[in-house]
Amino acid sequence: MVRHYFPQSANGEVATNSNFPPQSGAENASSPVGGTMEYEDFVGMEYEDNDDMDYESGANIPTNWFDTDFKQRNLITINSNQVPSTQIDFPFLLNEISNSDFNVMNSNGDDVRFVSVNGVTVFDVEIEEADNSSGDLIAWAKIPSISDVTQFYVYYNNPSASSAGTSTGVWSNYKAVYHLNQSVLGANSTIDSTGNNNDGTPQNLLIGDLQATGKIDGGINFPGVDEEIDVVNNGSLNIVNDITLEAWIKVPIATGGCMFQRSTGSAGYRFVIFDLRVFLVLFTTPTGGVSSGGATDVNDDTFHHVLARRNSSGDLEIFLDGVKDNAVTPNRTEPIADSATLASIGGDHFGFFNGILDEVRVTNIALSNDFITTQFNNQSSPSSFYTISSAQIIP
Repeated sequence: MVRHYFPQSANGEVATNSNFPPQSGAENASSPVGGTMEYEDFVGMEYEDNDDMDYESGANIPTNWFDTDFKQRNLITINSNQVPSTQIDFPFLLNEISNSDFNVMNSNGDDVRFVSVNGVTVFDVEIEEADNSSGDLIAWAKIPSISDVTQFYVYYNNPSASSAGTSTGVWSNYKAVYHLNQSVLGANSTIDSTGNNNDGTPQNLLIGDLQATGKIDGGINFPGVDEEIDVVNNGSLNIVNDITLEAWIKVPIATGGCMFQRSTGSAGYRFVIFDLRVFLVLFTTPTGGVSSGGATDVNDDTFHHVLARRNSSGDLEIFLDGVKDNAVTPNRTEPIADSATLASIGGDHFGFFNGILDEVRVTNIALSNDFITTQFNNQSSPSSFYTISSAQIIP
């Protein structure tokens, strides 16, 4: 059911089923909006300004409508107390499951656009899943600036629309991003969404392992025997100073295991579980290895967001579910030695990961505490992070 806005007549009464559309003379009422009601039989339009609308023809489309080829939009509002401070170039997650508004989007989501409230700026977008039969839409959009009560629109319902483009713009601040929602095995079948071509090839994984339920859409179950994903040796993963690695994990039992690494054992970096806790291991030049681990065990068969970073001060820090969880933070500013070797997801010298992995990311930026908290809030509970309006429709 779509929410429609109804005009107010000259005598101040709000239109009802019996007097809508307006009778003669009511079209020119000085106050065109008086209230809302649910009305299934009339196909009209909801819009923001509601100024002097011709309800029969829809001639007065709001001036902030991005493109009239896109017949439907929803207003997204970031809820209060979800963003500790303003974040720039934030990869926002829209996670809508069984939302009937999206039954009219294209089957592959090619017509989905995220646009500023004024209708001018179109944001970079990646569609992770679009299913118009079920009304499922999982998409990432890079919002230039986000804070509490930030608003923007998602547009769709344009059958002739082509894709909004590649996902690379969303992830321009990252060196590798893996959604791990693949359904096939084979060379380079684990896609890196950044455009850096750090794609991966599964080793010893089965099709059934790809069908795990992730935290966001699909994930990959690693049995912990000899399974891993080999990542091409791309120079973009040679990170020297600041670094952040992160993932969603669900670990039933574990004494060790690698989430992501680019290391030979004497150079590079590792993001691992050791002694049931999350660790960041760096091999620096010239002083050798250094590591820092979290304080909390993570083997409780529950999804956790885990993150490790080194900042410009040389502090190695661990975050669990958006909150700092360090046991120690050694200060080491020496550059990370280049391992010049294959990277991998799920396996290395620390052992093979046992559990479900989702949303593995690598960047050469030391993400701020508030950024880490904000993205955890968004990904852990999208329905708490934002509010999505009912559909607004034009003819």
